[in-house]
Amino acid sequence: MLLQTHTTKMIRFLPLVIAFLAALFSRAQQSQTIYFDCVRDANISSLHPDSTFGADQSTKAVAWTFNGQFGVERSLFAFDLCKIPAGFVLKSATLKLYHNPLSNQTGHTANGLNASKIYLIKDTWDESYVTWNNQPAIDTGITVRLDSAINSQENYSISVTALVDSCIKADITEIGFYLKLIDEQFYRSMVFASKEHPYKSIRPRLIISYTADSTMCSGVPIAGLSSNPKEAPCDFMVPNIFTPNGDSYNPHFHLDSICDVKDFKIEIFNRWGDRMFQSNDPKFKWDGTLDSQKVANGTYFYIIAYQPHEIWYFKKGTLTIVGN
Repeated sequence: MLLQTHTTKMIRFLPLVIAFLAALFSRAQQSQTIYFDCVRDANISSLHPDSTFGADQSTKAVAWTFNGQFGVERSLFAFDLCKIPAGFVLKSATLKLYHNPLSNQTGHTANGLNASKIYLIKDTWDESYVTWNNQPAIDTGITVRLDSAINSQENYSISVTALVDSCIKADITEIGFYLKLIDEQFYRSMVFASKEHPYKSIRPRLIISYTADSTMCSGVPIAGLSSNPKEAPCDFMVPNIFTPNGDSYNPHFHLDSICDVKDFKIEIFNRWGDRMFQSNDPKFKWDGTLDSQKVANGTYFYIIAYQPHEIWYFKKGTLTIVGN
């Protein structure tokens, strides 16, 4: 009789258990969005092949005459993808470029065939040194077309999903874009605001939407500085949730254990890329505050760099704050 009663109760609560598990799975698969600001950009000019233009307020693709001489200008710009968590499944990637209202050049040439292309940059480059003569190689296999401008002040929303996906699959933690006119004949131009533009709201921005199974986001070393990231020593688990709600239960985000390391750093960001917390102490404790103010409940992104010996290793993933 007692067994029947327990069985009856289990059957009665089974739909609730199934619903709870379904809700957890659904929540783990919900779409998330990350906003990336441009971290580096520069322009290069055929008229000044050994000069560097890393502080220009415009990102542009231009074919024009300058003081009677014909010249071509192209742009390079990059986004840091390190905030992408483990267990990441890309849904879409959109590049936002806004026309530059302060440019001393004409804006887009609406009456010209100024269609352009964006390429992936294959090599490393530095905005303080890159020139026309030492510009990095580009990947011509995957490109994105920007159609000719409708008017001189047009803003562009460009799908770059294929380009971003190829970088993620290759474990590349920075994506570099290369902008040039398809037909570099005068007089044609596309002129956008760069990351140096005084109006922050019109600087280049990359918007990535994704799904991620939270059970997969325990932190996986990423390629880059480690010789063999899949066999990183001193492996450790990273909690993916904490509840700083004042009840003294699980009030901090911290690591339960980590082996002796020569160097350590953790950074935590919100979905817009703003840094919420950083520490060089492997025994850190974060209470979910920024400048003594509680941050909002929700999902955040961490990057952990640690050096057990001469090689750096990385972990990245998501953590959730509840009850703050």
